[in-house]
Amino acid sequence: MIGSEWLLRKFCRHPRRDTTYDREGWSMENALAFLEEEIPDIRSMIEGKVVLDFGCGYGYQVVAMAKYWNAAKCIGVDIVQRYVDRARQLAQEHGVQEKVEFFCPSLPLELEQRVDVVLSLNSFEHYANPKDVLYKMIEILQPGGKVIITFGPLWYSPYGAHMIFMTSLPWVHLIFKEATIMRVRADYRNDGAKRFEEVEGGLNRMSLRKFERILAEACRERGVRVDRLRYRSVKRVPIVTRTPIIRELLTNHATCILLKE
Repeated sequence: MIGSEWLLRKFCRHPRRDTTYDREGWSMENALAFLEEEIPDIRSMIEGKVVLDFGCGYGYQVVAMAKYWNAAKCIGVDIVQRYVDRARQLAQEHGVQEKVEFFCPSLPLELEQRVDVVLSLNSFEHYANPKDVLYKMIEILQPGGKVIITFGPLWYSPYGAHMIFMTSLPWVHLIFKEATIMRVRADYRNDGAKRFEEVEGGLNRMSLRKFERILAEACRERGVRVDRLRYRSVKRVPIVTRTPIIRELLTNHATCILLKE
């Protein structure tokens, strides 16, 4: 075991215990660029609408949608309090505090209003109970409303372990045992996690197969249909995402729009 830890450290960057490091790298300048790249017409879906961002992180997308896309109202919710504290500060800095609200760790019952759009940006792989969260998203949608899910990397893709802050070794979670990774990770993060599910923000090992199963169940059980579904491969070669077995290893990102009928 000691040998495997030694070997893994050979592939790791120099440790730094900076738990406030913004791993997503968002700013107000780039907050909406990724969404526009994945869904070119997304602005038209947001303008004048009530939008809820599940897993809003530091709130950049919530604030940017209110400021630049003229959303009628934006609501953000996240399970990490320091993210929400920063999001509220960001809204004040950009003068949109009257159009946005942030909550942690969940929405108050009295605020679970009907919304037009629910957004899940790079969060679906973090929910402890993703199926339950998706059903909740659908429940609070207006008829004709949309759930927009876009996330990655998926679990079996090269960086599905979300350990890029520690090592650039692809498939590290398939090469090394979980316990080994967690012991080495403790040099970089001090959240005490012993399993992937326990890391700050959570990690639910969302594979492509698991995601497709959850979508299929939602369509059968919750009155929604898939309006769009797009997979992006590691090297952006479309055929990879349609090839059995390989698709799990090389599909890096998934984008889906569900329409509530």
